[in-house]
Amino acid sequence: MKNCRSSKNQTTNRVLLAACATALAVGFTVALPQPAFADDVTPPPVPTNIAVPAGNVPFLVGHGVGTQNYVCLPSGAGVAFTLFTPEAHLFSNDEKQVTSHFFSPNPFEHNTNPALAAVGPIRATWRHSRDSSTVWAQAKAVPPLSGVIGKVQSVTDSSVEVQTPSGVVHVDVKQPLTTYKQIPSDLSHVTSTSYVGVASTEQADGKEVAKQIIIFPEELRGAEGQ
Repeated sequence: MKNCRSSKNQTTNRVLLAACATALAVGFTVALPQPAFADDVTPPPVPTNIAVPAGNVPFLVGHGVGTQNYVCLPSGAGVAFTLFTPEAHLFSNDEKQVTSHFFSPNPFEHNTNPALAAVGPIRATWRHSRDSSTVWAQAKAVPPLSGVIGKVQSVTDSSVEVQTPSGVVHVDVKQPLTTYKQIPSDLSHVTSTSYVGVASTEQADGKEVAKQIIIFPEELRGAEGQ
């Protein structure tokens, strides 16, 4: 018959080993990063054209500090301040810098502007403060708006009747409805930051001559294009 005994030293070693393993596990538990509490964030209401697509959720809480930078440029008979670029930095709750936001040339896009001396078009830029990884925003083409062109026949709180070459078209109105009235103006109301629509005709020499200029209010500002 074999007599199996564990020495006191072996028992003590097992106890110490178990205690060390427990302490190590506790150490790892304490060292785990704390959550950013992004689940507590309720995104604010924003215009539909800049709203985050459905299915995306907040994952990080940060605090931004930055500036909007303007440059003084000629405007009409005088001068005016025009937005140059923004610059901002995002910090975590423990005051460590997370990202930087600014404008810079995107080297992955071809520069088609002959007046711009850069490797790529100027785009909104975000750079990680730790590893310097960088992403650039890309302009998204806006599809043409579908609509009805004609003479307004009648207007109610819920619909508009428009006379078109092909007949009267009934258009339902979604509330709330905002209407705008076109009034005469002149070039003194056009500044370097105005959003305008220009109707022009091409001349024999290839130049475009404006026949009509519409100055839009700021809330109707849309995509740039021709």
